[in-house]
Amino acid sequence: EPVPTTTTVFPAIGLLNKDINSLSDGQKKRVSLSRLLLSNSMVWLLDEPLVFLDEDKSNLLASIISNHNNGGGITIYSSNTDTTLQYDNIIKMDDYAVL
Repeated sequence: EPVPTTTTVFPAIGLLNKDINSLSDGQKKRVSLSRLLLSNSMVWLLDEPLVFLDEDKSNLLASIISNHNNGGGITIYSSNTDTTLQYDNIIKMDDYAVL
């Protein structure tokens, strides 16, 4: 079963006519992830990608990132917590220094 990679994953259509300041943090996250998915970027740089997503959307994003990476893409992300995201390499840092 193919992993969807369009705005059907993070529906933002109902948010198009809303003032950005009226959106919840989760809605803002879905809008920005939808924009990312519509880009053709091979390198994704994400800051705390799972913050403000419920468990279902977090798992879906993890699948999308895995699919992106398996297709030759690169994902670099920061996280202050353990995540369900898979990775090939991890660099731990503290106060801007590699540990």
